[in-house]
Amino acid sequence: MNELPQIPGYQIIKKLGQGGMADVYLGVQENLARKVAIKVLIPSLFRDKQFSTRFVKEAQTAAHLAHPNIITIHDIGRAGDSYYIVMEYLEESLSNRMKQGGPLPPREALEIVKMIAGALDYAHKKGFIHRDIKPDNIMFRTDGTVVLVDFGIARAMDSGTHLTRTGMSIGTPHYMSPEQCKGEKIDGRSDIYSLGVELYEILTGDVPYKAENTAGIIIKHIQDPVPRLPKKLSSYQPLIDKMMAKDRNARTQTGEELINFIDGLITAHKFVSPTVTRLEPLTEPEIAAVDEQTVLTSYPTADVSPPKRKERKKWLLPALLAFAFVTLAGVSAYFITQNPPERKVEEKTETKTKTSTPVQIKKEKEAEVEKKAIDTPKKDTAPVVKRKQTIRQPQEEKKPKKSEQKPVKPTTLLGVTLDLRKAYNTRMQRLQINVGRTRFQAKGQVVLNLSIDEKGRVTIRAFRDILTVIPPRRKKVVLAVIRRQINGIFLAPPKDKNGQPVRVVNWRLTYKVGRLGNKIFLTKQ
Repeated sequence: MNELPQIPGYQIIKKLGQGGMADVYLGVQENLARKVAIKVLIPSLFRDKQFSTRFVKEAQTAAHLAHPNIITIHDIGRAGDSYYIVMEYLEESLSNRMKQGGPLPPREALEIVKMIAGALDYAHKKGFIHRDIKPDNIMFRTDGTVVLVDFGIARAMDSGTHLTRTGMSIGTPHYMSPEQCKGEKIDGRSDIYSLGVELYEILTGDVPYKAENTAGIIIKHIQDPVPRLPKKLSSYQPLIDKMMAKDRNARTQTGEELINFIDGLITAHKFVSPTVTRLEPLTEPEIAAVDEQTVLTSYPTADVSPPKRKERKKWLLPALLAFAFVTLAGVSAYFITQNPPERKVEEKTETKTKTSTPVQIKKEKEAEVEKKAIDTPKKDTAPVVKRKQTIRQPQEEKKPKKSEQKPVKPTTLLGVTLDLRKAYNTRMQRLQINVGRTRFQAKGQVVLNLSIDEKGRVTIRAFRDILTVIPPRRKKVVLAVIRRQINGIFLAPPKDKNGQPVRVVNWRLTYKVGRLGNKIFLTKQ
């Protein structure tokens, strides 16, 4: 039984695994009392000083890769004749998950590939090629985030140094790209190919190429056609074809383009219901349409309006016009029908006075006298009417005063006092949103354009997210909760440097989103 290595500042607990060039141990960082994974590289690799120098440089550079889907490196050092790398401790790998549950559901497989594609796109732009995409190098945090591990090591290995350990190679044969098998110069598209092999394995539970030895596997990667998925998974064949094309120029060129292609494939089939388990097969025109969408659009959303909804909108305008026409016709008819009878009554009274006899005139005069006598007591009510009018007059006079008030001036956050700015930034620095026991994981960012009215109420004017939620059907709920909570925040009423009330517009904030326990945490970037 081999003894555990001794590394200052770390307590080694047990050995977790052994690879071609390193052994992995579970340890505890003593000063922070946290679990870490420690990868100790074998001493024989460092007999060449050129290699050891290159390895340290590349490992230090890899430690600066800051991405949610790339493992965090805490420390790099040397203990005796071995170099070691200390990184965050992750318990579950994709390999272990597949061994326990077999092939994963297609939707979960696509989400994993999208997260890894995002990590690769970030690393490729920084000049890093992974070279060894495989299930053991894809792991999961406790919150469900997919993490890619072992960046920088394979790059340092590619230095022409003679490796002495049995079975050691740069990359794993089952996942190597054709150009990698040929020993040609590789770029980020090689990682895209390896990720395509991994997607095939996630969907089917097995690698696409098998042979009795390593040489046979390498020949199949170079010469054999792209493998075909089973019939029930044939809807994903266009994606496998794009990722595993033998000619690197025919593949998706970047991780971002791969994400767009996956989203376009999903959108083309309206794959938005969580009950859908597979897509319908694509036709050649549809594949071309997805390719065009990959180039022209950036992350298409899953909220696609069905055709029936658009047809209803065509009938909306005529219906509104008809309703307005009927309403106007009814109103005009009402006034037309009400006015003529009054004119007829006047005409009748005029004719009566003209044709009435002296006896009738006398009776009418007597009736008028009696009427005046009866109406005289009613004069007492006149002052009441006047009082009502005098009461209404002040109310009518108040209306112009409201319009005379000066409107509140809009301004940016820089237009308010320094004390208020500090208070606002402190209040909005970190927000906690309680979500109860809803099961989901959220990772990414949200960008908000906020406004603050003269009373201090915060309102979201624009909302954009770069957010990954698992399961995806929970994303709308998460965004709705964030909107509702932020819209309900009240701050101190904004005032300018002269002490006058103002209204703040276009206050842009970017939040990093994470979840811990029953709360969503928004941390201002």
